[in-house]
Amino acid sequence: MKTIEQILEERYPIQEQESYDNYLFRLQRGGFNHGIEVAEEWIKVSDELPSEENGYINEEVLCKVSYGSISPKIEHKIWRYNRLRFTGETDWVTVISWRPLHRK
Repeated sequence: MKTIEQILEERYPIQEQESYDNYLFRLQRGGFNHGIEVAEEWIKVSDELPSEENGYINEEVLCKVSYGSISPKIEHKIWRYNRLRFTGETDWVTVISWRPLHRK
């Protein structure tokens, strides 16, 4: 799998000499990087839950999960949210943030 930097260099190569193409490539790189930031953003459960409004109710989402209470362990799971709680969530297993697998 290619890294984000490799994809950037392949799609938007920057030349040493200044040109209009370089200017356009720099703009496109900025948009590409912004898209990556949005896709990798975690949504805190305290800020927003999957809902019909955002289109992620009963959809699989990537969850950042905390296990235990004394020394919590963080893991990532793919669960659904069904209006009450995430599948797999219990008193000892809590979802702290989530993000869509596929943006709508």
